[in-house]
Amino acid sequence: MVTTALAVHRLTARRSLRLSHILSAIAAELVMILGYFTYEFLILGLCLGIEGYGISAILNIPFNAVQGLVGILLAVFLYEILSRAGISPEKGFHT
Repeated sequence: MVTTALAVHRLTARRSLRLSHILSAIAAELVMILGYFTYEFLILGLCLGIEGYGISAILNIPFNAVQGLVGILLAVFLYEILSRAGISPEKGFHT
């Protein structure tokens, strides 16, 4: 997730820093959703043979997407608050 977010950030940071942060978060959350699906479908469903995990993995995609969306919204909200307080990764701490 971090590697994907950093790659997207480097590709988009020249345009708009805020847009870059949002696109990076979306890319990371897509990797999270794919990772959850892969684990549930392949590991639990096929490898361990637990019945119903193939369909369950597909049905869980919307719920995992909601989790990702909430994470993005909270991250953007907290970033804005911390930036206004003078705390940001780009500037460091101001006293």
